Amino acid sequence: MEIEIKLQADTRLAAEAAFFDEDTLPSLGGTRHIIMNTAYYDDPEGSFAARRQTLRLRREDGKGVVTFKTALVGLRRLELEADADSIEAGAAALLLMDALPADARESLEKGRFVPVCGAAFSRDTRRCRFESAELDLCLDRGILFCENAKTPLLELELELARGSEEALSRAAEALIARWPLTPLSLSKQQRAMALRDKERR
Repeated sequence: MEIEIKLQADTRLAAEAAFFDEDTLPSLGGTRHIIMNTAYYDDPEGSFAARRQTLRLRREDGKGVVTFKTALVGLRRLELEADADSIEAGAAALLLMDALPADARESLEKGRFVPVCGAAFSRDTRRCRFESAELDLCLDRGILFCENAKTPLLELELELARGSEEALSRAAEALIARWPLTPLSLSKQQRAMALRDKERR
């Protein structure tokens, strides 16, 4: 289960200042830098997007990971991952997982995958503390793209590693109080798909 909050920064300077704000979120370790390239997939009918589900193949420093996510309910959503170098191999691994929802299982079993959009970005991440909770704070910088359109990507993610959702929410509020940040309700895929819809109008 993934429990996270996304924040949009007004500027790169603000995003970086918030990320390195040790007064608000003291580090529990060092900072890790990762290069990420993501392709989002659907079936030809658009079933995953219609259900607000995510199916992606992400390469993290060259290592392939296929991920399935359900729509957010509050701050929570189901997240299933499988190490794989292709969407087909990842789908086969996901199908072995009991937690996979029935509607997604039916779509994956058909084995028809269409790339619909993508993202290319670098991620800095650090484990930090807020009250009694442990959080993973990520800073993503790069681009979202779909067909011939692209847009800059600049966001912070706060993901709960240990502790309460209330502490996670208060940590996000504390960052927003200090820096020009606003909550993001749309996923990377949803924002990338919006580029396609805008281009087609």
